[in-house]
Amino acid sequence: MPQDKKPVSLWLLGLLTVFVYLVNLFVLGYFTFSHIDAMPSLLIIFLVGVGSSTVLTGLVYYSILRTQEKIESITSKIGHAKELTSDVQTHLKILSSLLRIGTLHSHNIEMSKLLNNIVKVIQETLDADRVSLMLLDKNDNRLYTKAVAGEYGPEAEHIKKAALEIGDGVAGYVFAKAKPLLVDKNTDFSKFNRYIPKLGPLSSAMCVPLHIGTQMLGVININRLKTTNKLCFDQRDLMLLTIFAEDIAVTIENAYLTRELKKAKALSEISIRTDEVVVSPAVPVKLTDSKIIKRPQPIVVNNITTQKLQDNIMAISIKGVLDHQMLEQLEQTISKLFSQGLTNIIVNLSDVDRISSEGIGFFTSLIHSLERKSGKLVLVKPNQQVKTAMTLFGLQELFPIVDDISSALKSIESPSGT
Repeated sequence: MPQDKKPVSLWLLGLLTVFVYLVNLFVLGYFTFSHIDAMPSLLIIFLVGVGSSTVLTGLVYYSILRTQEKIESITSKIGHAKELTSDVQTHLKILSSLLRIGTLHSHNIEMSKLLNNIVKVIQETLDADRVSLMLLDKNDNRLYTKAVAGEYGPEAEHIKKAALEIGDGVAGYVFAKAKPLLVDKNTDFSKFNRYIPKLGPLSSAMCVPLHIGTQMLGVININRLKTTNKLCFDQRDLMLLTIFAEDIAVTIENAYLTRELKKAKALSEISIRTDEVVVSPAVPVKLTDSKIIKRPQPIVVNNITTQKLQDNIMAISIKGVLDHQMLEQLEQTISKLFSQGLTNIIVNLSDVDRISSEGIGFFTSLIHSLERKSGKLVLVKPNQQVKTAMTLFGLQELFPIVDDISSALKSIESPSGT
């Protein structure tokens, strides 16, 4: 095993050094005591030789130990560099996938093709064997599978036709609770109402809700099978999928709104043409008045406050979800600070519930802007979800993430910014 190389190699080198030392003493002693009667002064030479041999042997062994330590240090740094390179590649892959999902609806493709593209991106990015996306049908308040990717075989068509009651099975449970779930061999499936065992040998699975705020849209299911010998999903994978779900929900909602807007526009044009022929009280068709669109529009609430801590240090406190709407407010706030020459910023995230991939990109861009202005950025007390998401994308390598304001001030005031 690799971990056994160090003690074995040191033991052999030490044994060899001691062996050479003993041979040297034997030769020196034999020569001295065989001629000591004729030359009594040889005893002094013997003692000097023993002392010098002992010191020399000690130095040689010490140099061997130091060399070994340096080799191990260099090997460790190379291994760490490889891990960082691998992490960077993973982060780039994830960011690329999130960008693809975020721009899918802008291609004006059909909803079914949009959903199929989403599950394919998820499958590729998270190395899954099966992926399915279920959406809520508001007419009968049940979940239907709208897209699948992976090893489903003939059962794919049956899955798409089946309806799932809210609260039933793993997907219904996750939808009802609005919380992500990691499933493995240790999961107690008895807590899932009307759970039907999977046909294939399941290794691990994840199910994550799709929602915008409190509005539930559906769920995403991801499976890995035992037959593929892949590692089981872990909490890191669940966090990644949760971040994906934020963007997927926004993409699907935008696609819905775009489709309904087109319908409303078409109805408006028909109404105008009808009014030209038939004299009747005209009722203009507006997007906000249309019965077709039942989804509530977001309400803009100012949940960002600022406080000047020192001459060139501003604290920004955020409350809520770091999504597109909140980030627009945050960008405006920071732009005002920049215009006032304030470039050392502490962002208090203690009251932030979640962060989207857009939020990850925002802080990455912000630190580069601050560096150009010789400023610094420190984040304070993110919750576990937010901190894990930032760690997944390597943000802790770009700026400090600390537990309180006093630590943030020390970090900004230190020359290294750490």
